Amino acid sequence: MDIQFENSITPKEYNDLREKIGWKPHDLKRVEEAIKSSRFVKKVVVNHETIGMARVISDGIYAFVVDVIISPNYQNKGIGKKLMQELLDEIEKSIKEGEAMSVNLVSMAGKEEFYEKCGFQRIPYEYTGYGMKKVVEK
Repeated sequence: MDIQFENSITPKEYNDLREKIGWKPHDLKRVEEAIKSSRFVKKVVVNHETIGMARVISDGIYAFVVDVIISPNYQNKGIGKKLMQELLDEIEKSIKEGEAMSVNLVSMAGKEEFYEKCGFQRIPYEYTGYGMKKVVEK
């Protein structure tokens, strides 16, 4: 399997991937803005087909991994772990010697073990309390 990682994704590819895993698509203009505002974007291509993606939003001190998606037919093949490593490598390259960046994410229910295999810790642990979330809707 020829796996390639690219540093861009179109709004249509983004929404197509969301729909493949049962997530609601977003307005294409908002997706375009979100992609442009991302610090890092990685797209996974296999045989000229976009089969996965992930983004990092960051202020340079903290980073938040969002939209980690692998098409159902390609899950459990190690591709997601490679994608996460690609993102973590980009983050590491972006910081100077002696600096650190806190990389955070909110796992989908049942996917925690995957992120642990990528080096993340469940919250809370000795340093933190629970992660928190609020959705603002109109």
